[in-house]
Amino acid sequence: MKYSIGLLLAGSLALAACGGGGDDSPMTAETSQDLANDMIESMNDGESMDSGREDNDFTAACLTASNMPEAMCTCMSEKATANLTENGRDFLIATLNEDTDRVIALRGQMSLTEMSQSGMFMVNASTECAAEGHNQ
Repeated sequence: MKYSIGLLLAGSLALAACGGGGDDSPMTAETSQDLANDMIESMNDGESMDSGREDNDFTAACLTASNMPEAMCTCMSEKATANLTENGRDFLIATLNEDTDRVIALRGQMSLTEMSQSGMFMVNASTECAAEGHNQ
């Protein structure tokens, strides 16, 4: 079944809100700001969070779960490898594959920052890949 990026993002964010990284403390304005700062730093530091995985699992899951062309899914896979942790990338693959058990297991292992980065990834990466012309 094909889903839109927005639906996938909403599902990822809902799952993130249901448990985060196992931290039971509530989200406060201070922790929210800390998270935002961490995300900005990780995006601006120029360092890749490359997981070292060069497989096509993300591309295959993207093609199965969306109506995006292969060039878009490949571009997004490359960005996921370069910008997400291995758990973050695996979380998105599991979400795209509708593997609820795997999503829940990964959610328990991920930090709040990883969850937020994964949740925003699909929107940001699809926008970047489209701007680069991969949506043709």
